[in-house]
Amino acid sequence: MGITADALAKIILETPSFRFLELGSFLETEKSSGSEPTDLKLGYIELYDDAPMFYTNEYSFAGMLSDTASFHIVKFDVPEVALRGYAAIFRNFKNAIETDETVACWVKPESKAELERRVRFMNRHIAKLLKLKESRRIYPISICRGSHKEDAAILWTELEEKGVMDFTRIVLKDDVHRDSFGPLAWTANWDFMDIIQSDGKEPFEKVWVTSDQLTAIRYREDPLLNLRYLLVEGKDQDKVLAEIRQEINTYSDTEIQTLFEMAKNEEEYIHAIRCVGIAALPRKFSQQWFKDFEAALSHPSPEVRDAAILALSYVGWRQFEPLLQKLAQNDPDEQTRDFAQRAIVALGKHQWEKHTTKTE
Repeated sequence: MGITADALAKIILETPSFRFLELGSFLETEKSSGSEPTDLKLGYIELYDDAPMFYTNEYSFAGMLSDTASFHIVKFDVPEVALRGYAAIFRNFKNAIETDETVACWVKPESKAELERRVRFMNRHIAKLLKLKESRRIYPISICRGSHKEDAAILWTELEEKGVMDFTRIVLKDDVHRDSFGPLAWTANWDFMDIIQSDGKEPFEKVWVTSDQLTAIRYREDPLLNLRYLLVEGKDQDKVLAEIRQEINTYSDTEIQTLFEMAKNEEEYIHAIRCVGIAALPRKFSQQWFKDFEAALSHPSPEVRDAAILALSYVGWRQFEPLLQKLAQNDPDEQTRDFAQRAIVALGKHQWEKHTTKTE
């Protein structure tokens, strides 16, 4: 059962791409791409720091750790392809009979000690995560969302359709990432609830719920806005937001307004108006945020105007309609005219016909 030395040799002979699983290749890829290395990652397998889960980017798959999950090392020597060394095998037993194993990475003989060190570290972390699984309620995960949105301008309407539009969003600063919330989630006693992988349009999302089940915290990496932000919904938003702002580096409304006012080029304007689009709330009209949208929609650059249309679609105020009508009819850029028209149709159908917006 599992990947033995003989089974590994067969895999190597039948899989030419095996050589690219060398641990050094992963480290070089991280270095060249500028991605942040993580001590909780070994080859294709990444562990979460605050939930008993693993992720493998080989298959774009996330799953719960089984009670006997672990890494082990198998030696190989395959002269037919001139490869020899040690492979780290990730074992995630599904039950007492069936096994599910995958080759995470391999090293040359001279790097055996380093691989052993990494395997020991990962197995210690797995043991800690399995204790977490025993001591706290952990919900089943969702592997994918299966969305078919026709237009970026209606991304946010999924929340409205579920009747949870009463939320607050806060933009995270650049040093905050998906693994920044482990200590806070633990000390605040949040229950891990869900993880949703990004499909390139939908955001990556990690979800917790407070211990009383009345407030949800959603961490999002939005590929359309190129922003990381939190969405907090439920009964005790103010309390949860205060806890977050105390521990996590977030933008205040004042800082976002300063970003917009100090923008000097297209890139800075686009980033600023995207931040405004997250900070502004669908249920509460803000005259200041509206002025920022108005300024961005009249910017000389069509890229900035398009960014403003996308950003305002996350907000959906009815007061945007005259501005969008003007763009749809008179904007000199055909793509911007079309985008504005589609935003009018989407917002009219999903927001303006159903809800009113509170004013400040």
